[in-house]
Amino acid sequence: MQLPIAKRIIQATVGRLGAAIYLLVPLAGFAAGTNHFIHGDFERAGPLVNNWDGVDKSNLLLVHSRAESIIVEGATATSTAFPCSPNFVDLDGDGLKDLVVGDAGGFVWWFKNFGAKGKPAFRTGQFVPTFFGTACKLHVCDWDSDGKLDLVTGNSEGNVHVILNIGTRNEPKFTTVMSKPRIGMFNYANDTLDATPLRYGKRALLIGNYAAPWVSDWNGDGRPDLLVGEGTYSANSVWIFLNSGSAQNPIFDEGGKYPLAYGEGKEQLTPIVCDWDGDGVADLLAGEREGRLGFFKGKKRAGGSTVAALQGKAAPTVLDFTEYIPVGGPTNTFIQPMVCAYPCDWNEDGLLDLLFGRNDGRVLIALNTGSKGKPVIGKPTLLTGVDTEKDSQYAAGWGYAYSRYSNSSFLAEALESDAGAGGEQIKPKSGKRFLKWSYLHGYPGYNMFWEASPDWGWGLDNWLPHTWEIGGKWLSTTTAALTIGKTYTLSFWYRGQDIRVNWFLGMVEAIENPAKRGTGSWEVHKVDGQVAAGPSWQRFTRTFMIPGSKDSRGQSMPFWFYLQMVGAGKVYFDDFQLTGPQ
Repeated sequence: MQLPIAKRIIQATVGRLGAAIYLLVPLAGFAAGTNHFIHGDFERAGPLVNNWDGVDKSNLLLVHSRAESIIVEGATATSTAFPCSPNFVDLDGDGLKDLVVGDAGGFVWWFKNFGAKGKPAFRTGQFVPTFFGTACKLHVCDWDSDGKLDLVTGNSEGNVHVILNIGTRNEPKFTTVMSKPRIGMFNYANDTLDATPLRYGKRALLIGNYAAPWVSDWNGDGRPDLLVGEGTYSANSVWIFLNSGSAQNPIFDEGGKYPLAYGEGKEQLTPIVCDWDGDGVADLLAGEREGRLGFFKGKKRAGGSTVAALQGKAAPTVLDFTEYIPVGGPTNTFIQPMVCAYPCDWNEDGLLDLLFGRNDGRVLIALNTGSKGKPVIGKPTLLTGVDTEKDSQYAAGWGYAYSRYSNSSFLAEALESDAGAGGEQIKPKSGKRFLKWSYLHGYPGYNMFWEASPDWGWGLDNWLPHTWEIGGKWLSTTTAALTIGKTYTLSFWYRGQDIRVNWFLGMVEAIENPAKRGTGSWEVHKVDGQVAAGPSWQRFTRTFMIPGSKDSRGQSMPFWFYLQMVGAGKVYFDDFQLTGPQ
C-alpha cells in the first residue's frame, strides 16, 4: 500500500540560505508541453534598489539591514530587525573624523569626511571587502596601542573579534586577500578564515549571543578592558572583562568577567562609555530593544564582591540604572527599536552629541544644545551623501540570498541591454529583457555550497554544508507542479566571463509513517548540472526524468530551481524553459 505523502517544500530550508525574496507561484493552468517556469523570460520587472555606494536615491546614507531571530521577554522567538552600529573617528589620520558603520548583514562601511571640523560632510561609502558576521556591532579603537585604529566587532553568534589594521595610520587595511572572509559562522569549517574570536582563559570568549562590544580602560590601570552587551533571552546584562595583559596585548583570564549593569528586563543592551554628566567619572549608556537609551551613572570608587575580594581581584562596582535619556524633547525617551548609539562631539562645540544607528540601515545625528554636565539632546536628523550608483530593475519571480555565512556585493538585474567588451551592446536572446548577474566593486566574497541529502532524520530542515566557493551566491525561483517519474526538458541561454554556474532543480518530500503519526522519512528529488559561461550566447539543453522512489511516483508538486554563481565574473541568462507533462 502506498504511504500518504506530505507534499510540501521545506520553507525553512530556503531561509537557512539567508535573507531572501521569493515568490510562490500559482500552480493551476499548465498543460502538457508548456513552460513550467512562470517567469523564465525575465520580461516582468520591478524596482531594484542599489545602495552599494552606501547612499540611497534620496541621497540619505543607507547600509544593509537584516532581521534576526531573538527571544522577546522570555517568550517565543521573534524576527527582529537589527540596527547598524555607527562610529565617528578619524580612520585615515587626516585630522577629520569619518563615519565608520557596522551593518546587520556583516559589512563594515567607511564614509570619509570631506567637510571641515565641526561641519562633517560625506559623499559615498566604501565597504571593507570581508565578512564580519551578521548583526555586526562595531567599536573602532586602537586595540594594540600601535597608533592605528582597529575594528572590534560582535556578532549574532555571541563572539567578539578584533580585526587589526594591517595597513598604516593614513591608509588603513583590514583584509589580507580579496574575498577572504575574516570571520566564520556556525562553526562550519573554512580553512581560509584568519580571524579567531577573543579568548577568555583557554576558550573562546562567548557571551550568549548578539554580542555588542565596547573597549574602555574602565578601572584606570592603563590597559583597555572589554565591555560586552549580550542578547541571551531576557536575562540581558552588560559584562566587563578586565584586561590582565598589557596595553599592547590585551588578555582576559578566566575569572576576570564581572557584571557591570544588570538588564532588569531591558533586552539587547548595546553599551557605550563616556562622561555623560561631566563629573569626571566614566558613565555607561546602553541602547535597548524597546528603543530607549539608558543612563547608568558611574561611581567614583570601585567596590567589590566578597568572592572577588577572596580571589584578590578588584571587581568593578555594579552600576544602577539612573534614567532614560530624553531625545528630541524633555519627555520623549523613545528613539527607535533596537537603538544603537555613539557619543561624539559632532560639531566641535565641546558638548557630547549622539549618533544613532537605526534598524533600517540609516544613520542619524542628534545635537546637544545643553551645557557640560547638563546635556539636552535635540531631534535626530538623517545623515546625507551623494547617490552615485543608481537603482535598477529586478526580475519578477526570482529571488536571491545574502547568506548569513558570508557576504558579497552583487546585483541580479533585468536589463534591456548592457555594455560588453569592445563596445558591444549585449541584447536579449529573445524578448525585451534578460537577466544579468554581476559582482560590484570586485568583491564576490565566499559562500558555502549546499547539497541536499536524504540522511536528515525526521524534523531537520536545512541543506547540508558541502564546501566553500568564491562567489557561490544563489538565484532561485519555483516551478509549477512537476510529476515524479515523468520526463522533462530544461533549456536556457547564457553567456558571460570568469564564472561557472551550478544549477539545481529539487525539492524535499516528507513521507509520513501511517503507523506512527509525526514520524517518517525525507526523500530528496533532485537533478543538477553545471555550465561555464563564454563570451557569446550559448544554449543549454538537458532532458531528464524527475527521480523518486516507488512510493513517490506519480506525485505532483512544485520544485525549487537554483542557480549558483561561482567565480568572480558576470553572467547573463535568458529564456528559461522547462517543458514536459503537466
